[in-house]
Amino acid sequence: MANKNVNGNISLVTSPDVRELYRATLREPSASDLLLTDANKVIGYNAYTTSMLAGNDFKDFAVLGTFEDLLICTWGATEILVNPFTYAHAGLTQITATVLADVVVRRPESFVFGAAK
Repeated sequence: MANKNVNGNISLVTSPDVRELYRATLREPSASDLLLTDANKVIGYNAYTTSMLAGNDFKDFAVLGTFEDLLICTWGATEILVNPFTYAHAGLTQITATVLADVVVRRPESFVFGAAK
């Protein structure tokens, strides 16, 4: 990414499985530092975990990138539907919110996606 002039706040996003692996992996074989620090940093980059990468297809993957170059565009109003009937027998109310959105990568070179193990 450095040779493509990617600047900004670079962060790493992984699945919970990769997070646990990084918590148990030494940064270097002769060092006592772990790859994922207690400050949630990997090699100096902020590290985040999401269950959205926890499915079978992506559980071993990570995304490194400048998320300032990821645009989330919304249009229209947020719809909120309150349904007091479906779960009334349990004394519950179902609330559903719908947002119309699209995601655009402004600079594809700002992201690297691949296997983390």
